[in-house]
Parts: sequence; C-alpha cells; structure tokens
Amino acid sequence: MGSTGVILQKRDNVDLKKAIEDIKVAAGRANLKIILSGRIEKCEFEGNFSTIVNLANKFDNSDDEQQLLLYVYSQGEKDYLDEFDWIRKDGHLIQSINIEDISGCEEILLSFLYEYMSINPDVVFWDEYQWAYYYSDVVRIKNKEFDELWCYKKPQ
Repeated sequence: MGSTGVILQKRDNVDLKKAIEDIKVAAGRANLKIILSGRIEKCEFEGNFSTIVNLANKFDNSDDEQQLLLYVYSQGEKDYLDEFDWIRKDGHLIQSINIEDISGCEEILLSFLYEYMSINPDVVFWDEYQWAYYYSDVVRIKNKEFDELWCYKKPQ
C-alpha cells in the first residue's frame, strides 16, 4: 500500500452528499474519470457514514492503471474536535475524505486537490508525513513545473 493523506474540514461543514457532488465537479474540471461505489455504509467504529470513490485518468484495467481510492465520510458521532487544532487553532477539523495509495498517482492527486480546493478553499490536505497543505500551497505547487515528489516534501 502506498502513501495516504486526508482532506480535513471543519466538522460543521462536512456533508457526504455535498462532498460527492464536489468530487464530481472537481474530477470533471481536472479531466479525471470517476467511479462511485453507489453504496453509503454506516461505519460502526466511527459512527458515521461513508462511500468509496475511485479517480483516474482512465479506467482500462491494465497493470499500469493509476487511480486514487477515496473514502468519503459524513460527520461522525465520535469525531475528536481538537485532534487537528495544531493545524488550525480551534478549527474543529475532522477527516472528510481519506485518500489511499497516493504513490504513483501524485499528478492525479495534485489535479484533483487543485480543483476540489478551489470549490472548498477552507479544507486542508494533510499527509502521512504530517504536513498540512492549504489551498494557497496547492495553487503554488500546481503553477510550477510538475514535481512528482511534491507531496513528499514539506510545503513552503
């Protein structure tokens, strides 16, 4: 399994249906293909609901197919409202989207984040290196020559 990251959002703004619609719009703007699981399931541990979304440049079932797997969440009953306060003081940020297998999909991720964050500029992308990327960081990175290591470096 490759690197992971999450999109953090203020708890009061987390809405599963809106997130799905925003993902569709962002994917379209980024010229990405999308597959929705079509199922919304209750997560017993977190007390919230989730669905799965796949994003890719193309879906062709080849060995070199690159795609991101997104778990999209609703507000949870057991969210820790201060867990990410070190990122945004009193932000009450929670995970709204978990992004799996970033490795090999860095360009897809950047294109998606750029478009998704243009719709939701207050969200934060936080990766497993514990680096927080704000919309301004993503815009700056997107406007440079593409660096496939962008999400493995501390944003500047």
